[in-house]
Amino acid sequence: MGATLFESVGIDAAVGFFVNEKDEHHCMVLVHLEDLGGYRFWKYDDLTGKGLEEGRWIVIEPQYTIENQGDGWIHQWQLLYTAPIE
Repeated sequence: MGATLFESVGIDAAVGFFVNEKDEHHCMVLVHLEDLGGYRFWKYDDLTGKGLEEGRWIVIEPQYTIENQGDGWIHQWQLLYTAPIE
């Protein structure tokens, strides 16, 4: 649902499917933006190999506030797949 909210206001979004070293799985939102207006964030600079358009994709954990998007918890996750919102 978070990805569709971004799309509804004109921000390209996708769902990212992630795994960590404990073989736990998690979904997070990816948004096609350059930055988060001064807030810290995790990003991918090229996800064309995962089926997304060229450019920076920022990882958004929907359970975190914007102040916590750059939290170290997110770095444990490896991106497996993406599903763009059309």
